[in-house]
Amino acid sequence: MKKVLTDAPLVQALIDLRFSEIPSLSSIPADVINKIHEAMIGVGFAEKIESKGQSVSIRFDQATQQATQEITPVNRYLFRAAGERSIIELSKSSLIYKSTEYGTFEDFYKKFDEVLSSLIELVPTLNKSLLKRVGLRYIDVIVPDSGNTLEDFISDGLLAPKLNEPIDGCKHIHGLTSKVVEVNQNKMLRVALEELPVENRSIRKILPDELVEPDQNCGLVIKGQAAWANTSSPTYGILDIDHTFNFEASPAFSIDSIREATNGLYNQSKDVFWSLIKQPALDIWGYKEI
Repeated sequence: MKKVLTDAPLVQALIDLRFSEIPSLSSIPADVINKIHEAMIGVGFAEKIESKGQSVSIRFDQATQQATQEITPVNRYLFRAAGERSIIELSKSSLIYKSTEYGTFEDFYKKFDEVLSSLIELVPTLNKSLLKRVGLRYIDVIVPDSGNTLEDFISDGLLAPKLNEPIDGCKHIHGLTSKVVEVNQNKMLRVALEELPVENRSIRKILPDELVEPDQNCGLVIKGQAAWANTSSPTYGILDIDHTFNFEASPAFSIDSIREATNGLYNQSKDVFWSLIKQPALDIWGYKEI
């Protein structure tokens, strides 16, 4: 049996593949980029955009037990689909697929696989690079509806402490809880919930800060929900499930290895999601098993 939601709160899903640096992708010659563009048109990403950007990665130091962000500048080649709901981002050491239009993981990964296979044909050195890591990330905007509050929708263990009882009359400004766990020697999982105030029955922020596209020409359309503009809850949440697989000893590039690793990330990520959601949310979002 597969668990599904008719009105899922998911606003963005992404696959982030990292490989050893390929110098030719730092500045792709015009004839090669044109061939790549043609291939991307063939798999549904017709619009080409060139942009400067940043690569953000999370490192966990075992000695200090601290998670830190690493940011490096990169030249980006982006290819966006019709409707501006999905985009591919290629750089010298990464391939990122983002979508705000998500049906099933199987269809989502199938599209990524099509893109990857097309690129391997046009950039032979990609298939000779080394695998570093692959990440799967899901962002859900949790907006309570039908008189519920965030406490009715999300597991208590992920919620920030409530201070209105010890401090009468205080106003919620911002809440953030985050947990990073080592699943095994290859996998790191981070689960975070950002709790934000509702303003005039509406929400304002939708994505975590680091996922907000800095170049307005490269953004994606996010389809809103009715509750976003009419909720009685004082707060709402942005649920961020970020799961990463680090390839041990930098193995040779392999589509099969990438597929296997990403499938493993998905299976654990979905289990985490279902464990965090309470019954009132499932009822409103149209939970069913097929």
